[in-house]
Amino acid sequence: MNEQLVDFKTAKLAKKKGFNWKCNFYDKCIIIYEAQNIEYNRKKFGSYENWNHRKYGTSFTSLPTQSQLQKWLREEKNISLLLEMVTNEVGYSWTSYRVNPEEEPNFYFRSDFVWDSYEEALENGLYSILKKLK
Repeated sequence: MNEQLVDFKTAKLAKKKGFNWKCNFYDKCIIIYEAQNIEYNRKKFGSYENWNHRKYGTSFTSLPTQSQLQKWLREEKNISLLLEMVTNEVGYSWTSYRVNPEEEPNFYFRSDFVWDSYEEALENGLYSILKKLK
């Protein structure tokens, strides 16, 4: 199984919410001339680096794997994301909750949709949780 990188929109939101772990991949936004042409270059670097650090400027965004971002949510934000197979619809769904519910007991969310693949459900869960973080 190959590790799946998160989508760029998820990576940008993770950056906004404080994701600062070292990653082997990044996206760099390049504005071509002064027009609205924007090009994204997915790059792999030889060593892990926190591409979200301000020393790289605002154009760099770390691209974590889905499992790395899931671990960051669990360890840094105390949020667990559980994926489950939905047998009657043959797909995957997700549920999120606080590992320590005393911190924020109302942080329980469940997907309203069933995805064909585990990776699609995980990506949606990660993005949805990041949107709900303060």
